[in-house]
Amino acid sequence: MLAALDTYLNDLRRHDRADAATKAEGQFKTALRFDPDSEQYTDQLAALQLENATNDDFLDWRDRLRPGRLPRTVNRVVRAVTAGLNRAHRLGHIGNPAARRLETLPDDDESETAVFLSPAQRKGLIAWPPRQQQPFCVALKFPELVRKNWRKHERPISMGPT
Repeated sequence: MLAALDTYLNDLRRHDRADAATKAEGQFKTALRFDPDSEQYTDQLAALQLENATNDDFLDWRDRLRPGRLPRTVNRVVRAVTAGLNRAHRLGHIGNPAARRLETLPDDDESETAVFLSPAQRKGLIAWPPRQQQPFCVALKFPELVRKNWRKHERPISMGPT
């Protein structure tokens, strides 16, 4: 298991994605309960050989992640590890990808669910605010454009009456 995840991290670094590798490594340490004192992973899943891991092993691991975490957090941690293992599989590690396919945990609290807008909805939202607030909304969508063109303005963009 750890060899496969390490292969994934090395692949990220090889493709100049050191920041992504650092983030993934932190997620793996959380997911597999890394003990900094012993510098060992303490979760049972970490000790398994990838080719011997079964769906029950992954389900048990997910259950060990649940105490004290919201279902969406557990789902995010599981996705991080399975994504690394899937990439490692494509890089030659043996194992059964079906074993690590887990249904996401249901998350009944939709109060913080991300909302994705279609391009038409985004355009409508930008067009909606009063004229004074439109530059602000455009700046949220295109911050690099604002930075690039800021010096061309003789005065700051008005955000309405002050």
